[in-house]
Amino acid sequence: MTRPRPVIAGRFYLITRRTAQQQFLMHPDDVVCNAFTYCLGVAAPRYDIDILGPCAMSNHHHTVIYDRDGNYPRFIEYFHRMLARCLNRHYGRRDNFWSAEQCSVVQLMDVDAILEKLTYTFTNPVKHGAAYTIDRWPGVNGYANLMTGMPLKATRPVFFFRADETDLPDAVELHLKLPDVLGDKTVFLQRLKARVEARVMQLQAERALKGLSFVGRAALKRLTWEYKPPIKDEWVSGSMKALRNRIKPHFASKDVDNRIEAIQERRAFHAAYRKARAAWLKGDACVFPIGTYWLRRNSCAPVEQPATATVFLH
Repeated sequence: MTRPRPVIAGRFYLITRRTAQQQFLMHPDDVVCNAFTYCLGVAAPRYDIDILGPCAMSNHHHTVIYDRDGNYPRFIEYFHRMLARCLNRHYGRRDNFWSAEQCSVVQLMDVDAILEKLTYTFTNPVKHGAAYTIDRWPGVNGYANLMTGMPLKATRPVFFFRADETDLPDAVELHLKLPDVLGDKTVFLQRLKARVEARVMQLQAERALKGLSFVGRAALKRLTWEYKPPIKDEWVSGSMKALRNRIKPHFASKDVDNRIEAIQERRAFHAAYRKARAAWLKGDACVFPIGTYWLRRNSCAPVEQPATATVFLH
């Protein structure tokens, strides 16, 4: 059993999930890109999630979100389940779509961390050598949409969803949003653009020094969803054991005080949770700490509620 995660409204996260056995189950073609965008566009408004920036690679995705009401667990469950079932139907397969590894959820503690993770997300195709520039990646990447304000568009995949499913729209338009808590949006986008352009140039120069080329569209089209990258591929360093045991961060911030504050908050949450759970199991009076999610939704356990949504930006 994993330790409980505090789920509190008004926080930013980087969501990352990989496909089973690293297979290219999200290999970018028109059907996959449409399905990814449609499922994301349905799930986000259903759970009041603001999408800042998605990037769907062939065997994983990164998505930066703002969780307005503390619903991100339901959002990622719904989105990942819908996409997995949809694409499994497309491929005619029944096996697990996603890796058994727990979905990575990294809280972004401040504006600089949000800028850093958006830059990382948008430049992922260049980082992995799949495309020379962001716009040459044929898969879903929200950089241009965030910069221009143009929505990501998709239609309901007819091969999976029934025509009489009236609770699902025929088409979606996913507008990428910058919450007001980030301040002046024009300034934020200017800072993001400068970081992205600098990062792309850095990655291109690094590959040139190593004598590495980029895959390109033609070579990408020759690959199929059954392809699985070798262990020596760029995003894997060392053995599979090292991959399984790599550090799995819960927070992202270069500010030491922010990280210390986050660690102390998490420790305090776990201590209060353990104390309340022990009392609850004995039948004694107790109140679970702010951020208790599963028990709040699925039992009658009393949970302390914050006066207002909390935003951890410094």
